[in-house]
Amino acid sequence: MRSGPQRSQTPGAPREGDPVAGPAVEAQLSAGLAADFNDLLTILCAQLDRLEGSPGLDARGREALESARDCAARAEALSRRLLDFNGRQPDTPDAIEAGEFLESRLDAWREWLPAGVELNLAVDPAAPRVWADRAQIGQALDVLVARACDGLEAAGSVTVTADHRQVGPELLEDRPWLRAGSYACFTVSAMQRSYAGPSEAAAEVSGDDLAAQDPELSIAFGLIKQNRGFLQLDRRRGLPAAGWMLLPSAETVTAPSVTREGKTAAVAPLKVLFVDDEEMIRDVARTALRNRGFAVIEAGDVDEAMTCFADHPDIGVVVTDLVLPGESGLELARKLKGARHELPVIYTTGYDARELPRHLQPEADSCVLQKPFTLSDLTSLVEKSLG
Repeated sequence: MRSGPQRSQTPGAPREGDPVAGPAVEAQLSAGLAADFNDLLTILCAQLDRLEGSPGLDARGREALESARDCAARAEALSRRLLDFNGRQPDTPDAIEAGEFLESRLDAWREWLPAGVELNLAVDPAAPRVWADRAQIGQALDVLVARACDGLEAAGSVTVTADHRQVGPELLEDRPWLRAGSYACFTVSAMQRSYAGPSEAAAEVSGDDLAAQDPELSIAFGLIKQNRGFLQLDRRRGLPAAGWMLLPSAETVTAPSVTREGKTAAVAPLKVLFVDDEEMIRDVARTALRNRGFAVIEAGDVDEAMTCFADHPDIGVVVTDLVLPGESGLELARKLKGARHELPVIYTTGYDARELPRHLQPEADSCVLQKPFTLSDLTSLVEKSLG
């Protein structure tokens, strides 16, 4: 009998004997904890779904079920907080008008601007809509405004602008989450009218440099990075800081469309290859998919999945965890698509896929189902992938 696969290790996490690297290691460990936590929550939510459908469930049982669901929801909130440690919070993006978004922040900014400081907005009509999480980019922009106000006195001013930028190769180097194309650029600058002396050249601060210098700004950078954008702060000695952030145009981003509503079960008993190293996740997924009329083939790692694929060449869709023992789910997909290019693949992960190491990151238009997911999320996405 084949022994069960070993537990997959947190991507990028330190191994025994590795040197400790401070904030970066803490962020990796928090992401790993959240991913394992999301695996357990996926199992828990699936079992609660099973109980809810039990015909013999009395009023007391339903009360206990609702209490358990409430606890699961609170646990999911804790998982989001872990993912948020380095900007890894799963997002809920939407198409956002630049001008309308800035107008919606004005009242909050005016409340904490220093007395006598003037606030100005300037929105270029060419500034495109962005596809992003409104709360996350609001939090990041608040931090930029706050940094621009640091040391600002009366008779000063803060200006927030939005315009259009075309991003090319010069900004893409070492930033694999960015894509060339159309972006909205939000800039925050401050002016202290009483200052008349010379200043030194700007010191640009972004990315990993922020962790040691400014934890709040580091989180803001992570949030913007999660929304496929970029943030930078420019500091000049004796002058207020100025910052800017780029967010991709809504027209260049494929919006996810996972629905929680169930759809009509597949007419034919199509085969689904489900790959996850957590046996209990495979168990609940198998039951849910079979209840929707699918035949389910299971595997715990890439080698086992390739054997299953060879034994069942008529598999219609593959659902695989991105992080597996040994080779990754991404490597599995490449092998399978090498044999059948049109084969639909759905990735699952307890991590933010865009924060994984580059060799584990799926293509930008890939179908990724974030853990914890509900069984209706899973079945609906499988059905949708089959058309």
